[in-house]
Amino acid sequence: MGLSDDITRIKGLESPPAVHGEVARVDRDNRVELTIGSDDGLVVGHELYLWRLKPKSEYLGKVRIISVDPDQAVGVVVGGTTVQGKKIKEGDIVLVHVPQRPAELAGEPERLPVALASLSRPREATSS
Repeated sequence: MGLSDDITRIKGLESPPAVHGEVARVDRDNRVELTIGSDDGLVVGHELYLWRLKPKSEYLGKVRIISVDPDQAVGVVVGGTTVQGKKIKEGDIVLVHVPQRPAELAGEPERLPVALASLSRPREATSS
């Protein structure tokens, strides 16, 4: 029994949905607990971009999701370390995409991309 030549039978990982969240906790192995989960459309294998907004905006690396619950997910840093070995902190953010103009991350809230501007407001509770 070999591999199928029928490429229509091959399933790939879909792109993650357009969501964003925060790092809720970090362990010493750089595993991160995120404030978003399967209710937000995440599945194991999705990769998200990790950013810090304060005191200045900076890209930290990518996180691959390894475990998902409805309201949270756990990820590991792709490649094992962040850019320049920076320590991940609670409150760092994860996004599905790289902002078109990363320099805007440091600007005034009204100039931020929509996905980032909403991070400055508390997350609204949703009723099920």
